Parts: sequence; C-alpha cells; structure tokens
Amino acid sequence: MKPNLKLSVKYIILHYDRPILTICSADSGADQLCMLVDESSEFDKWFIIELTDNILQELIDDKISLYSAFKNNPCGKITVLTEISTGHQHIEEFRLLLTKQIADNDLPLPELYIGSYLKDYNKKG
Repeated sequence: MKPNLKLSVKYIILHYDRPILTICSADSGADQLCMLVDESSEFDKWFIIELTDNILQELIDDKISLYSAFKNNPCGKITVLTEISTGHQHIEEFRLLLTKQIADNDLPLPELYIGSYLKDYNKKG
C-alpha cells in the first residue's frame, strides 16, 4: 500500500532555517508528526507517523523521547515522504515502511526529548 497524504502544517516544533519537526493535519483529520531526516538541493526526506493523543501527551510530559515516538508508534509503520524538486517540477513520493525496516541511526537520538518545545501547543489550534 502506498499512502498519499495531503498535509498542512499546524505547528512548528523545531526549526533551523526551515521547519524540521512539525505537527501537520492530514486530509483525513488525523494529526501527523513530521520530521525532516535528510535534505539536499534536489530532495527532502520526511518521516511521518500518526500523532495519537497518547503519544502527544507523553511527548509533552517528556515520558518518551522523539526516538521512542517514531520507533514504538502504535501502528508499527512510518510513512516516508520524499519531495523531489527539479527545475520547475515538484514531485512527492510516499512509501509506507515498517518501523523495523528503518535503521536506528536514521531516527532521532534516543536522548532527544521535546516536551519543552510543546508546552505552548494547543491541539485545537
């Protein structure tokens, strides 16, 4: 199954010259946690998981790390979005992978907790 998500950014958690960790709303209405994992002048690669209320609260309370949110997400899958820009063309490729198919070193550091960045997040926003 190849997912195809229409995402809109609801909240930027972390940015460095551009958003690198965001909460997005999918066309299905479900919130998604999106993390930029690789970038170049030709492409950007994002990991995306559904952001359940439980995962969100555990991230806010620093009960789980960002690594754990992705590695141990309830559905056991991560959507990989590759955005390719060539000239005037923009292509989005989606792949759905099992979390065990993604190397640990491609995920955030296990000691990265983001609760302090989420204190101002209002889920209804």
